[in-house]
Amino acid sequence: KKVIVEKNGVIEWVTGSFGSRISMLYPMSILNGENAKTEFTVGLTIPDVQNYVPGSFDKGSYPMIGVTENVKEVVIETKNIISSVQFDITGEKAISKIELFSEDLALAGAAQVVAAYGQNPVVSVNGETAVNKVVLLCGDGVQLGQEPVEFHIAFAPCAGSLSVNIYDTEGGYVTKNLPVREYQRNERVRYTTNYVPERSVVDDLKTAFEKGGEYKLPVDVTV
Repeated sequence: KKVIVEKNGVIEWVTGSFGSRISMLYPMSILNGENAKTEFTVGLTIPDVQNYVPGSFDKGSYPMIGVTENVKEVVIETKNIISSVQFDITGEKAISKIELFSEDLALAGAAQVVAAYGQNPVVSVNGETAVNKVVLLCGDGVQLGQEPVEFHIAFAPCAGSLSVNIYDTEGGYVTKNLPVREYQRNERVRYTTNYVPERSVVDDLKTAFEKGGEYKLPVDVTV
């Protein structure tokens, strides 16, 4: 779908679905005048499951919006609408997945984006679909070494406390609490760490059996 929004005009995109497992929509709003605005309602999804891509983001996880003053412009300025972290990790193990999570912050899910010419886009995650964890899957494992390996995760702008679980292919993992801060739109925050597993999924399961009762693992794991 495509629409041209003239001076002081507003277009609101509203989407719906009946029974489809996966839907992908690509609305286009051409803001052709001063104070022209466009609003996407449940038209954009920040994925809570992303795949490792060497030196970059997973396809579809880092959306941008292009805003132009008129339809005659040849070059359209695009702006990032979400935030991201880059983990530079060294070590000896192979990483199987990384989880970025929060107790109370919306990191992914269906989002609403408001864009206007000459202004920065604003994104907010729909409360009903909000997810507080983003998982980066690393396939059969990404081997670490002495040189840092980059892992990129995209998520909704937020402010507060985030934590990360880093898993290796042998069942070990480590949990780290990141500094409390604001993660702004169009910002990539870098963290450097040397991966040394502090806990093991196997050890956690042994503890559960020894207790002989219900035991909740400190993180979500698949064994």
